Amino acid sequence: MIRIISKTGFLLITLSAFLLSSCKKDKNDNNNTNNDQKPISTATVTTVYIEALEENDSMSRFYGWNDADGPGGNQPLFDAFVLKANKSYEIFLNFEDGTNSSAIVDLNKDVIKPNSNNYKICITGDQGLVATAKDKDGNGRDLGLDYNIMAFQKGNGKLKITIKDQKNVKNGDCDPGTVFWSFEFPLIVTD
Repeated sequence: MIRIISKTGFLLITLSAFLLSSCKKDKNDNNNTNNDQKPISTATVTTVYIEALEENDSMSRFYGWNDADGPGGNQPLFDAFVLKANKSYEIFLNFEDGTNSSAIVDLNKDVIKPNSNNYKICITGDQGLVATAKDKDGNGRDLGLDYNIMAFQKGNGKLKITIKDQKNVKNGDCDPGTVFWSFEFPLIVTD
């Protein structure tokens, strides 16, 4: 059974988890600048935050996906992703691993960005969705933590987000590499 929670409910849950975890000091917090972070293959995506900003609108909308216990166990909680047809949005993706009880790992900051030449985040969807990555890796190829998206057809469908591990095969496309994580959000496109 799929459970959908309201944006307010999801934000309250994730804000509470963030506040509780932010009170704990990381034993290894010594401003480590070593980019030899743990590979994403040893991480688990437990939380996804999406900030969506409609073109010519100063108000951000937030969407989330949360699987607090990781793969298996309880079903994840998530929001339906709502867009207006024929409107451009800039979206920002953030991935976290909350499986370590002592600290939440910001996968963007600790894994994906320092190793951006190895990863590609891909967005596809129904309703005539067009998604264009705005951010680049160190070699000038699409990374995909920042996207422009637009849906052209009113109706319901899916928005799929995939993290690809593309070490030694990255060419800017979504095809090469292996899927590390993938999830479909319900997509609702309105007038």
